[in-house]
Amino acid sequence: MPIGLSFHLQVNLGWSVDVAVFKGKIYVLTNLGGLGILNLSSHPILTLLKVENTPNLSSDMQLVASDDELLMVDFHAFKQPKVYKLNFLRMEWLKVGNLGDQALFLGDLKCSAIRNPTRWGGRSNCLYHIEFATSTCYSYSLDGEILEIFPIVDKDQARSLWYVSPLWYFPHQCNTVDFLYED
Repeated sequence: MPIGLSFHLQVNLGWSVDVAVFKGKIYVLTNLGGLGILNLSSHPILTLLKVENTPNLSSDMQLVASDDELLMVDFHAFKQPKVYKLNFLRMEWLKVGNLGDQALFLGDLKCSAIRNPTRWGGRSNCLYHIEFATSTCYSYSLDGEILEIFPIVDKDQARSLWYVSPLWYFPHQCNTVDFLYED
């Protein structure tokens, strides 16, 4: 879920690159791989978490929240994606080599999700990426191999919609509103 949130962190912590809501909390990922919880009280506070095994990542990192896992994805088009899940018991990032019956859905503008695509004919255990500039969807294996390429809109529509970013839309979730709670 993309959120238009901008704030500055202390210089030694870097800046926020993505935000995800997971189990009622707002998680913030920094460009240096730091992970924190943002409390939106009258005086917003970002509490950094001590997380082990933080990999060297790029500025293209994205947080992806599922029902039971918080994932961090480092993805560049046409390269092998790196996927990690947070083990909350040990507070460490673990590399993910298999998504099972799930697939990652990413976009250039930080829209992301993890879902089971097989009910609409999609592939599982792969990554779908919508490229902003061309409105084209690429399907990648977790090894970085392109599995499929298909346009989201035809070329004439893409030229007239150049200012609109294609986003992932999941109809079964469009009318749900999750609540956030404070500890």
